Amino acid sequence: MIAARPSRLAQVGPFVLACGLAIPLAILAGRVAPIRHSSVEVGNAFVATLGMSWALVQLVANHRSEGLRRAWTFGALACLLILVEDHLEPLLISAAPRLFETGLSAALWVAAAALLLACGRAFAMRRFVMVAMRSAAGVAVAAASLNLALGLSGAGEGHHGLGKVEDVAELAASLMFLASLVLARAAPMKAYAFEPYEIGRRARALFYDFGLETRRRYPTPFPVLALPGFRHLLTLAIALYYLPRAAAGVRRATGRGALLQFVDLMRVGYVHGIDGKSYYVHDLYRDKDLVAGTMTRVETKNGLNKALQDLRAHRPGPRDMNDKLAFWRACEANGVPSAPILATVEGGAVTWLALREAFDRDLFVKERKGRGGRLTRNFERIGPRLYRDDQGATVSLDALLRDLQALSEGRRLIVQPKLKNHPAIASLADRALIVFRVMTCMDLRGEPHVTHGVLRLLRRFEPNWTKTADADWGCAIDVETGVFGLMTGDAPETCTLWFEDHPMTGERVTGRVLEGWPEIAEAALAGHRAFSARTLVGWDIGWTEAGPVILEGNSNPDFSYFQRVSRTPVGRSPLGPLLNAHLDMLTAKLLAQHAG
Repeated sequence: MIAARPSRLAQVGPFVLACGLAIPLAILAGRVAPIRHSSVEVGNAFVATLGMSWALVQLVANHRSEGLRRAWTFGALACLLILVEDHLEPLLISAAPRLFETGLSAALWVAAAALLLACGRAFAMRRFVMVAMRSAAGVAVAAASLNLALGLSGAGEGHHGLGKVEDVAELAASLMFLASLVLARAAPMKAYAFEPYEIGRRARALFYDFGLETRRRYPTPFPVLALPGFRHLLTLAIALYYLPRAAAGVRRATGRGALLQFVDLMRVGYVHGIDGKSYYVHDLYRDKDLVAGTMTRVETKNGLNKALQDLRAHRPGPRDMNDKLAFWRACEANGVPSAPILATVEGGAVTWLALREAFDRDLFVKERKGRGGRLTRNFERIGPRLYRDDQGATVSLDALLRDLQALSEGRRLIVQPKLKNHPAIASLADRALIVFRVMTCMDLRGEPHVTHGVLRLLRRFEPNWTKTADADWGCAIDVETGVFGLMTGDAPETCTLWFEDHPMTGERVTGRVLEGWPEIAEAALAGHRAFSARTLVGWDIGWTEAGPVILEGNSNPDFSYFQRVSRTPVGRSPLGPLLNAHLDMLTAKLLAQHAG
């Protein structure tokens, strides 16, 4: 869809107003620091003033939108820096050396170019805007480089020869700044028309064009590494990190050599925005057509998931899945089977949520908020209210709680019963609870659907297993039949390894039917009906002798592992059509916000 173009009056009116504002500003600027040089410099100053005026008019017109306010502020500052640069000589007079003036001038042009690109990020959904702004920034940097070279050589003194070329280059850059700022407002928007299976391309286009990043999580938490230039260097660094680790295995499996893999990594990294780790774990070396349908952590974990969740933010019902106490209470209120919480321990204080007798069993302790099992404690019951901890020491219930009180300074902990695997799957693990990851997604009528199922074994909870590059092993579960697929790990180094048998125990896995799958899938659906204000949820579910138990729900789910074990990109999976419908809504919402 293409947003309706503004009327001719709406397009021309702001520009006329900007011109009216630019003329007195230019006169005032000339009086404060008169330009005594060429007509080219005078023209450059007026163009910069006109661009600043245009940006200020747009800033006022779009003051209700935080994103557009920020964008037009960047645009106005970019033009202001050009204007300041034009008046450097009369402002500094003779107080500063020529070389200092030249260096400061170059720095101002480079800063103006960076601000223009920052402005352009909010308008990448308009045709040719980013091309125009990048071209303007390139000319600005070239003019700054020429100015600096002339200053170092002294060839620009007197504004003859190459000095005039530098003046013309600066004027050209100013004109391109102005043209790109006008184009940002007047150009038509992209159509965002993709084939249904191209959901990965579509997701990345929305993520980058509309600046949906809310928090930097992957592949690095440092926001500076998402900036142009730094991002490109990071892409190269990730590719060079994983290439020597995975290339040999891929060459043995497919015959594709390291050089061709490097070419692939550069193509998917710089053309499609896909990092090197995703290239290997999603088997993108097998078929270049898989790229279009593959979604990665870069767009999903860093902001796209949040934008999708916000589509249902107005719906009633619980939303908090990160606070495990609030999550458990919401599940209890809606009759959803979930892991009970016996007590909380926060700031040295214990809050009992169950009778003392309920603690006379194996116990499991983890943080009330957070994911990934960063802090966990196991206590195995060996007698009435006696336990063996992870170090093999024997502790009483009172001593256990005292230790947790000391551990809880600055932390919020919960105490739960330690769940045991159902006998039908108990042989697949030694000590750890087997986790079933289930993805559910709402349709447009508000009914959840199970789209993926995964059996997942977390090696870090199995200290007796051989250490490998893989942190987890898993296999896909057919959502219709409950049949296990091939097992694999999650590391790029082992991306070509697939197992019919358990890699640690040797027990046959592939083809095995999970008897409890219907109940596990229904527990996930019940959980999503309770949390109907969420668009999609990744569930962690245990299967015990008493039935399925929801361990937690993830409102910022990772699509990576679902695609990895099924060897199928989202665009060609059952999640694809459901997610595309929500992306239609998100696209319409984003275009409407930027149509003004």
